[in-house]
Amino acid sequence: MVSIEWTQEANFDFNEILAYLSNASPQYAHALFEKVKDALVNLKKFPKLGRKVPESDNENDRELIIQKYRLIYRFVEDVDKIFVLMIIHGSRILNF
Repeated sequence: MVSIEWTQEANFDFNEILAYLSNASPQYAHALFEKVKDALVNLKKFPKLGRKVPESDNENDRELIIQKYRLIYRFVEDVDKIFVLMIIHGSRILNF
């Protein structure tokens, strides 16, 4: 089965997003957390579920849109591992 590993940047991004949202709406922050958790469960089963990241030249870089956020990940098929690279607001410019 595919395993999932969060990069330090992705972990930091997600914690910052949740902290920010919790100040305004703890319910919204919790809902986002649950949706991301559910998306990762689906990715374990279907690692190529997301679309290719348009800004990346790497064929293995994919993304899922979750509410207003882009969860960017890389699927490394030969080791059956997904690396969550970052999670950013959809309005932010992505730099690879």
